[in-house]
Amino acid sequence: MPIFAREAQATQIVVCNTVIVSGQWTGRNIAWASGNRGDGYGDSDNRDRAIADYSEAIRLGPKNADALASRDRLRLYRGNAAKALADLNQAAYLLRQNAKPEATRLLRLAANDCPPSSSERLAARAELKALGAVP
Repeated sequence: MPIFAREAQATQIVVCNTVIVSGQWTGRNIAWASGNRGDGYGDSDNRDRAIADYSEAIRLGPKNADALASRDRLRLYRGNAAKALADLNQAAYLLRQNAKPEATRLLRLAANDCPPSSSERLAARAELKALGAVP
């Protein structure tokens, strides 16, 4: 690994640690900092510490699909396939849940902007119904 990459990881860890221990941030912001510090530790091959930071990020922000996916990767690397699969399934579920409002918004735009009898409008309306949304 190039020396500048190691220095960047060390800086990432130090900055995130400073923010975490400062007491100025709470909740989602600490979850973000913990996840980013986990990225730094994971990239520096301190995988146990990275898993601990991802776990803290998930504890503080249970809907953090990025932290779940990152912890999944490290758990799989460590040979813990069962826990890795649980993290992966939860991350996939959260991504689907987070995507639903945006998909609904885009499909409503398509349903309203396309000519009334076009196949695109009919497809958008069908997708909205499948999502449980009123077209």
